[in-house]
Amino acid sequence: MGALVDALVPRERARGIAVLPRWIDESALVAAGVEPWTELPLWIPLADPATSGFMEFSCAKAQAQGLQFRPLEVTLDDVAAWLVTRDNEAAWAHTLSAAKERLLLAPD
Repeated sequence: MGALVDALVPRERARGIAVLPRWIDESALVAAGVEPWTELPLWIPLADPATSGFMEFSCAKAQAQGLQFRPLEVTLDDVAAWLVTRDNEAAWAHTLSAAKERLLLAPD
């Protein structure tokens, strides 16, 4: 997740969007009722027994058959280009709301 955030920050800043990522402890996300994978894409709590190991698998067999990985930055640029070509009206309807994000980021 850190590599993804690190790759996204300069892209947003280049678009004139001042971003400053803040990491939030997973227990705070769980306590706030943040819906894993939906409200916060790509996040699944480590302590959730139903999804234990979901993001931990070996790609060795696929790599042995020729799977090659593209640089993350190339994928991000391609996804950004694709997003502007499609109807995104409802794309973010179920993600974390701005109000819930503000509550999570509010100082104690």
